Amino acid sequence: MRGLAPAAVDEAVTRFIADGTVGPLEGWVQQSEPQGEEFMRLYIALLPTWWPGSQSIAGD
Repeated sequence: MRGLAPAAVDEAVTRFIADGTVGPLEGWVQQSEPQGEEFMRLYIALLPTWWPGSQSIAGD
């Protein structure tokens, strides 16, 4: 990202992905009978299109 320190970008991206993973994971765990496949479908659907490999993972 032009004009930003690499360390700042690394930290921001790490937090963005971590926080974006924890939210769906918390919702999934709170289900009465969580299914791993359901979580993965939800998580993949929420991946931003710029995330490396997101299109190939989603099957698009």
